[in-house]
Amino acid sequence: MTASAYRPFAVSNKDRIVGFFVIGSLFIFLLGFIIPMVRDLADDDSINFYTRLDQTYGIAPNAIVSLKGVNVGAVQTVVLSDDGSVRVGIALSDAYAQFYTSDLTLVIDSEIGVNSILNGSGLLLQPGSSPGRPLVDGAYIEA
Repeated sequence: MTASAYRPFAVSNKDRIVGFFVIGSLFIFLLGFIIPMVRDLADDDSINFYTRLDQTYGIAPNAIVSLKGVNVGAVQTVVLSDDGSVRVGIALSDAYAQFYTSDLTLVIDSEIGVNSILNGSGLLLQPGSSPGRPLVDGAYIEA
């Protein structure tokens, strides 16, 4: 036992428990930011395409691009081009590359629903009646 009751740097078990709780909480909080960043790095397996629109129609970056109701990609960029049209860059998953053919067209998803309220307008890929030739990375898709 010490002669003084006051010990400024003495660590009790209660202090250790609070410290472990704080460090653990901080670690879990940081993982919440790191895991999505790692997933984004893994999503680099995509094929990039673009289209041109006369106006944005509410299309914004990260808008969903779907094919027959399945989300296959997202809008990457929405910029004005030199000729005054809107250039929309999209990245589509390479897992569905066999469906990306020259007869494919893009349609603006104008259906009112929960998705459109939360995410804004999206794009729908519509395959043509006859199978076309496969599209290469960076190709233009008619809208």
